[in-house]
Amino acid sequence: RTIQDWYLRYQLTKAPGVAEVASLGGFVQTYQITVDPMKLRSYGIPLAKVAQAVRESNRDVGGRVVEMAETEYMVRGRGYLRGKADIEMLALTSEGGA
Repeated sequence: RTIQDWYLRYQLTKAPGVAEVASLGGFVQTYQITVDPMKLRSYGIPLAKVAQAVRESNRDVGGRVVEMAETEYMVRGRGYLRGKADIEMLALTSEGGA
C-alpha cells in the first residue's frame, strides 16, 4: 500500500483523463511510539505534548505560488513521517525551554 500511496497515485493522476485515484486494499503503515513516563516527567514534558508534536509533524502545509523568470511554481510543504528516523528527530521543548 505504501508504494501505491506514495508513488503510483501521483504517476496515475498525471495520465490524461484521470481525475482521481482511490487507494483500496492493503494495510496503511502505522507506528507505535513508546515513551518513558519517568523521563517525560523529569523534563517536564506532558504526554499530550508528544502527541501534538507527532500530529503536527505528520501533515501537509498549505501551498503558495512562487514566480521566477515569468513562470509560476506551486510550492507545498509535505511533512509526513516516513519511519523511525523521522520520529526520533521530532523536537520537544521542556519547561525550561530547551
